[in-house]
Amino acid sequence: MKEKFLECLIGQSDFISGETIAKELGVSRNCIWKYVKELQKQGYNIECVHGKGYRFINSGNNISEFIIKKNIKKSIGIYCYNIVNSTNTLAKDFIREGKFSSESVIIADKQTEGRGRLGKKFYSPSSSGLYMSVILYPEFKATESYLLTAAAAVAVCRAIEKYDDTLSPKIKWVNDIFCGGKKVCGILTEASVDFENGGFEYAIVGIGINLFTREKDFPEDLRNIAGSVFSNQLAENSDFRSLFAADVINEFFDIYDRRDYKFMREYKDRSFLVGKRIVSALGEGIVEEITDRAELILRTDIGKKVTISAGEISVKEIK
Repeated sequence: MKEKFLECLIGQSDFISGETIAKELGVSRNCIWKYVKELQKQGYNIECVHGKGYRFINSGNNISEFIIKKNIKKSIGIYCYNIVNSTNTLAKDFIREGKFSSESVIIADKQTEGRGRLGKKFYSPSSSGLYMSVILYPEFKATESYLLTAAAAVAVCRAIEKYDDTLSPKIKWVNDIFCGGKKVCGILTEASVDFENGGFEYAIVGIGINLFTREKDFPEDLRNIAGSVFSNQLAENSDFRSLFAADVINEFFDIYDRRDYKFMREYKDRSFLVGKRIVSALGEGIVEEITDRAELILRTDIGKKVTISAGEISVKEIK
């Protein structure tokens, strides 16, 4: 009911009386006052004026399901939570329980067990990041799953540049985004495959973004590696995280629904690996190019040309 009350407020441009909302929701005016105090305690900015009623100012850095729905182009399910273990884990649980059968997005303010590739942990504190999982039922072959991760990477880069076109976010193959030389976003794509036809039963694209986590708040072992995209000032008294989430969702589905490979040119242009020396399980050498299938073409030190389609790589600094 509190969420319905909030929806009533956000949908109004001017003050709305407590009596009007109480009648609409079928609750007492005392309940309305209680909702207001609870929401204000959570950080929502709600103006209260005697004789006029209540007016929504902004979400105060909370993630608002209603604001996100209001700003996305596509009609899909949006589900927001304060704390989850992992949005990808929750998405898989919901799919197994039959709760989701169409495209949806789960978003959390905080993850207690955020995950990256190869079982790595993803630091996911409250109030400063965006942690989301896009649930999909792709109609293409599972062998093209690389398109999902690549599309998400490009979508995040586009959303970042919408707010600050001087940041020039770069993609480190295959799933990390860097700004100012530090990792600000990780993407984890997981799927269930129908081995009879080679297609997907479902796919989940997990996206974790450090929007304005302060350097001192990162665990010590991450401070030289991880960074944030924006200034912490954006966090205060705004709907920024909700609006940014809507932008990422819009950009992702703009790419995904086209069902073509044209965005791969942008993915390749945004990569900072071409020309860099890397170390991989297949050898050490220089990255010559990235293919339309998001594969790395590596020229090893022994002159062999190899294609890397999966696995971990590290950039080797030349001293």
